[in-house]
Amino acid sequence: MGPCDSQRFDSLNDREREHYTFIAEFSLAVLDKRPYQFEALQSAANSLTALGYYHDGLLYDKRLREIKASDALITYNLACSYALVNDTDNALRTLEEAICLGYRDHVHMVEDPDLSNLKGDPRFDKLLQLAHK
Repeated sequence: MGPCDSQRFDSLNDREREHYTFIAEFSLAVLDKRPYQFEALQSAANSLTALGYYHDGLLYDKRLREIKASDALITYNLACSYALVNDTDNALRTLEEAICLGYRDHVHMVEDPDLSNLKGDPRFDKLLQLAHK
């Protein structure tokens, strides 16, 4: 398992890297015993993504979505994970689902570096308009 985005990994200072590594290892140990423990899934997804392990983070975001399918923020985070692994179609589809569930922070969507590869896609622009309503 290695970071798939060295730029993100390199942007962490040693203390941040150590923190996220500790949280990831702890969360994964909990998940070995309780695979659907919600807080551990959230911590694993967030810390693995922060460390640049995007495919691993995506797996945990998918599990979170299974548990809380109607949660707009969990759905938004799943869209971000799809974007980070360059799965544009699933990212846009899931982002639309998040908006339909009530996610409306269009300013964050524009500024979110996780969605940077979606910017310039006309479908993303339409979703921004939908979130702005």
